[in-house]
Amino acid sequence: MQAVVLAAGLGTRMGEWTKTKPKSLVEIAGKTILEHKFDEFPEPIDELVLVIGHFGEQIRAKFGNVYKGKKITYVDCPNPVGGTMYALACARSVLHGRFLATNGDDIHLKGDIENCLQHEWALAIMQLADLGTASKVEIDASGKILNIVEADTHGGGAGLGGVGLYILDQRVFDVPPVVVRGRTETGLPQTMVAASKALGIPITTVKVSKVVHITTLRDVVAAEAEKIFG
Repeated sequence: MQAVVLAAGLGTRMGEWTKTKPKSLVEIAGKTILEHKFDEFPEPIDELVLVIGHFGEQIRAKFGNVYKGKKITYVDCPNPVGGTMYALACARSVLHGRFLATNGDDIHLKGDIENCLQHEWALAIMQLADLGTASKVEIDASGKILNIVEADTHGGGAGLGGVGLYILDQRVFDVPPVVVRGRTETGLPQTMVAASKALGIPITTVKVSKVVHITTLRDVVAAEAEKIFG
């Protein structure tokens, strides 16, 4: 099974750290963000599809064509600010069957990923004390997704947040990409929900136990202080 890692972003909130390298190569406890991500992928994931852009050549140089037995395929993203659905669409030609898609700056735990893999289409969510930069996922009593609201419009506070981990397949490309409200880029979760409604594909929301989201230098410091990475 393929795992698509969206690692083309500019990482501007990291300040000086990303002026000479991509955010996904920033180190936490002696390993890059990407290495932490890769090491948490369970056995069914046998190919890593890396969507790269900002200083992407550094990622190619570091990992080459294989990581601990998992094949690596690289896809160039010409517009790193086109949005998550745009970045995923850049990899369309190399994808087949069901696949995992994940943001390059989110680190998930193996057990949570395995739980998501049990479903045809899945969206990982987590109860957050402060949604911060996470999208807000609104669901009904049965767990059905009603709406996804981006950070710049939901106002923050506590709630269920999307944590950058999706299980889906190529049918997500059968509907027009959805432009995020109030922005110009296209959103993966919004397009996934639109495809679900149009094609009758159920999305299972899976509550995960942990996610490490790296947006700023402060997040790196906090992750190292937690000592959850060996």
